[in-house]
Amino acid sequence: MSLLAELRRRNVFRVAVAYVVAAWVLLQVADVLFPALQLPDWTITLVAVLLVLGFVLALVGAWVFELTPEGLRRESEIDRASSITRETGRKLNIATIVFVLIGIGLLAVDRFLPGEEGATAHREENSGDVPIIAILPFQATGSDDGGFLASGLHDDLLTKLHKIGAFRVLSRTSVMEYAETTKNMREIGAELGASHILEGGVQARGNRVRINAQLIDAATDAHLWADIYDDELTAANLFDVQAKLATAIAEQLRRTLSPDDRTILDEVPTENTRAYNLYLQALDVLAREGLFNNRRAAELLEEAVEVDPSFALAWARLSEARSRMARALDDPDFREAALSALAEARALKPDLLEAEVAWAVYLYHGQFEYAKALAALEALGERGERHPDVLQLKAWLYRRLGNHAQAYDTMMASYELDPRDAATVSNLVDMAMRVDNCEAASAHAETALEIAPESLDVLSHVATYELECTGDSARASELLRGVDFAANWQLWTARQAAWFQRDTERLLELADIPLPDQGPFSDAMDLEYKAWVLKQVGNDAEAEALYDRLDSRLVQLAADDELAQSAAYAQLMYERAASKADSGATRTWIERHRQRLWDELKGDAYFRSFQPIVYALALVDAGLHDDALRELRTMLEQPGGKRFPFIDATPAFDVLKDHPGYIELRERYGD
Repeated sequence: MSLLAELRRRNVFRVAVAYVVAAWVLLQVADVLFPALQLPDWTITLVAVLLVLGFVLALVGAWVFELTPEGLRRESEIDRASSITRETGRKLNIATIVFVLIGIGLLAVDRFLPGEEGATAHREENSGDVPIIAILPFQATGSDDGGFLASGLHDDLLTKLHKIGAFRVLSRTSVMEYAETTKNMREIGAELGASHILEGGVQARGNRVRINAQLIDAATDAHLWADIYDDELTAANLFDVQAKLATAIAEQLRRTLSPDDRTILDEVPTENTRAYNLYLQALDVLAREGLFNNRRAAELLEEAVEVDPSFALAWARLSEARSRMARALDDPDFREAALSALAEARALKPDLLEAEVAWAVYLYHGQFEYAKALAALEALGERGERHPDVLQLKAWLYRRLGNHAQAYDTMMASYELDPRDAATVSNLVDMAMRVDNCEAASAHAETALEIAPESLDVLSHVATYELECTGDSARASELLRGVDFAANWQLWTARQAAWFQRDTERLLELADIPLPDQGPFSDAMDLEYKAWVLKQVGNDAEAEALYDRLDSRLVQLAADDELAQSAAYAQLMYERAASKADSGATRTWIERHRQRLWDELKGDAYFRSFQPIVYALALVDAGLHDDALRELRTMLEQPGGKRFPFIDATPAFDVLKDHPGYIELRERYGD
């Protein structure tokens, strides 16, 4: 008998086929289960190696042994007349068919049913869950450009990928803390809520650029893909790299890029390398120094559009920068320049997303048209919903319009894309309180302190939470000790905490710190506050001396018609009238302030919502208790104002606590 015939008789071929099919089924099962069990990738490789070794052993066993009713016996010991290899062959055929059917079933489940965590990429593509990608800051490895290319390219890539619907990309702020981290990818993924992480480096030398990138599964720390791009340093090549990175991410995650996504990736905003380098430098400056009052970024963008006047994206970002500077500096020239840059961007590319965002920013910061700005952003639809900066802008607009619930929900949507941004989380503390949700405010306060425990902005928001929700003025005061106040609201929060604590020493200490950013009224406001503090601690003689100086300063301010018609002047006047218990003048100046402030705020409902408690404080000093209670009731009935526990902790309102009107407010609004 020939060797081939003998191999057939001993079922060696059938064993080989059955083994291969069974091994394939086992690998399919391992591919699904091992990631779900968070086993490392090498375990699947180990199974494959063992199966290959087992294949050799199976073939040797099929040749040497035969399966009999008594078990395995050496083939040489069996009489061929009593051999049952035919029956064994039929059983192997059936087993092979069963394994094939099982394999087909696994493929069908994997392809068509939505699965749990650890499912294959095909299943991920057809589920409703969109992968969340964290793109870590690119490392400038040996670059001779100071690293701006790595930083700017990273920011530009994030901006572009925010527009793509195939996956969600976390914001720059949240990933920046991992620039030189020692944490592993599992830890970073868990902290950011990201399923995948892209990391890479940029080396710019002369006219060459080398970019390396790798995509990592955050759950398993497994490297899914890596590549190196080495080419001439040109704008076209940098845009091409961005498109390749996005395409590679989509392919690895089995996500389908829509035609709109492809159009976004294929865009070439400028072919001028110098213009693009200037644009990237501007992005780097904005990322490092902030959005407001950043002349250097505006100068870089101005140079970029001078080099390439057809660079629509740079025109749009220039318009936005000028609008923000117009608000920060109160400069009408910047407003006109912002509108001019916007017109250039729209003329060059009418459908540019950044131009529409710049229009909303101009309406917001340049014209104070909050409702129109919000309508412009809402008109962007899904294009805006994918970008955290757009979501944050909408949240601020909702808040300024008094829509506090929508402001909170929108800021939460931005937080999901930017979970490590301390500013976002600390603002959520305030927004949660504005919708009377102290439980949520507490959670946000803890998160903000965990992210940035030394941030003055965070400490100030948490201190406000303590005053409004817990009544713990001691902790609020302690949070703001030993800091340099950057904004007047932060200093006022510290002063309120000391006052609520009845801490006269701390009050006197804080009275010596001047209010920041008050312009020509700074000295008068400091005099008024110091005199009030001295009066609170019983030093009437020194208080009156300061009030005399304040009166002289008010006469000087009144000589300037523009200053005398401002809300700030009216506030000083009603506070001074209250300190003299002049009820008539207090009422008169409060009404003047109310109208002037509303005109100056341009419909800003957020700041207006706090004003009644300020009026109530002056009215109480003037002895107008019923008027003060009406102001407090107005604040409590409208959304967004201070909560009743804050009112109840305010020492000035102690004289009201037996008043029937105050008792009614406590019963209705007290916790």
